[in-house]
Amino acid sequence: MATVETEVYDALRAASGVTSLCPSSRIKPPGNWQNLARPYIIHFPVALRQARTHGGLNGRIWDSYQVSVFADDYADGRSLSDAVVAALDGVSAGGANFQFQQLRTFQDPEVDVIHFVLEFLCGEAL
Repeated sequence: MATVETEVYDALRAASGVTSLCPSSRIKPPGNWQNLARPYIIHFPVALRQARTHGGLNGRIWDSYQVSVFADDYADGRSLSDAVVAALDGVSAGGANFQFQQLRTFQDPEVDVIHFVLEFLCGEAL
């Protein structure tokens, strides 16, 4: 079974709306990417809890799966953020299901970068 990170990467890489704005080589796990050409995407699970049903099914609920979009300006970052939401919201990717929760935007004036934080609820069957 693939990891949830692999499922997200595969879903984003397969979405032409995403890759037309950001090459798949710039869709990354967390790391030291400050010198990566923008726009780029960093994605990772944040908060996990186990899910059990009365029938005994087990799964994992990621209360927050974060996808961060870094761009040079608001318009480009917002377009890419919208494409990411379209690629993941309501989508079942492998054993994972995604639901968009919220978007927050930050600007770092020192390095002139816009950071869009997209949070998804993710349910993953085991």
